[in-house]
Amino acid sequence: MADQTPAKGRLIALEGASGAELTRSAKRFSRHFCGGKAAAGVSRWDASNIFYELRRGDPSIPRPSPQTLLLLYASDLVFRLRWEIRPALEEGQCVIAAPYVESAIAFGKASGLPRRWLVDLFQFAPKPEACYVVKGNKEASGGVGRPSEGYLEFCCATLSAGSPGWTSAELRSKFIAYLDALERRRGCQAVTEQLLAAAATDR
Repeated sequence: MADQTPAKGRLIALEGASGAELTRSAKRFSRHFCGGKAAAGVSRWDASNIFYELRRGDPSIPRPSPQTLLLLYASDLVFRLRWEIRPALEEGQCVIAAPYVESAIAFGKASGLPRRWLVDLFQFAPKPEACYVVKGNKEASGGVGRPSEGYLEFCCATLSAGSPGWTSAELRSKFIAYLDALERRRGCQAVTEQLLAAAATDR
């Protein structure tokens, strides 16, 4: 069950397909959305080094399935919440989670997993104050970054290397389609230059 305890700070989710774009946008968000007296922080995937250790593992060991990759992401998010996000919120800080829950669900849906299972898996995560989708140049061009850059890049490299039935382009296309649909349902708002400019003006 999600933590319903009111937090003093602000939790903002930043979702997207490109790890490099998320990193760049998170820095801009921390300046524009977390200004004022409250300190700002960015919580990124693999804070627990789970995926780093997987990259260093024996390549002859069978690659993890999509379900396993999502369970590992959930474990990493538990770590992030325990050691990064919740302590900062309790101190009244602003935290940018890049990525947060919707990127994981997008990968799960792209992999063919049922939404109910995905929603149940991430019930523990507190709801963010706001959710934004990053649509940068790399996403528009269809390029896939290095496995170390982002969660989707890691999953694409892992699955395509472990089975010829998985292609990075197909996974990425379905991933972005989910986030596009989420934006249309107003579950997340697209990040634009106008949005960042307005945020800077509002501070």
